[in-house]
Amino acid sequence: MSQATAADAKNTNSNGENVTINQPHYLMWFRRDLRIHDNTALAALCERANEDNALVSAVFFLTPKQWQAHDMSLAQLDHIARTLPILANDLQTHLNIKLTVQVMADFANCNANLIDLCTANNICCVMANHEYEGNEITRDEALHKHFAKADIEFIRWHDQCILPPQSITTNDDSM
Repeated sequence: MSQATAADAKNTNSNGENVTINQPHYLMWFRRDLRIHDNTALAALCERANEDNALVSAVFFLTPKQWQAHDMSLAQLDHIARTLPILANDLQTHLNIKLTVQVMADFANCNANLIDLCTANNICCVMANHEYEGNEITRDEALHKHFAKADIEFIRWHDQCILPPQSITTNDDSM
């Protein structure tokens, strides 16, 4: 009888990487914050992945129609275009994480694609930094509900501000 167990069986994921079948797979969802240093979500994900011996992938969605609806400036678009190749290189070189960049029309398409990505790659945890604007909050709430049903953790970190919005109140609990 072979001493190899199911936990030791190897498989190849969609990125062509060899993974242990029972090895957890985590996903870093880059949104506005395109840094590897001082990035709360990325640091937390890497720490957890090290503890759990998990595979880590990363994704960024280009959403031109959504950006146009938000009147994103050309300077911000230029920043994203210049930063993504640097981010991809730094992730691969320093953390051995592959960044996938996908073009989606809007947030609704991002959610559907993210759900498909998690399902296809057996991703059990997605981390990202919070975004506080209206469409972004609605997108994240819908995604959180879907992930909860699929038993996928969706953890967001407060990174861009000293204290989370609505966390400071007056004596009567108003803002």
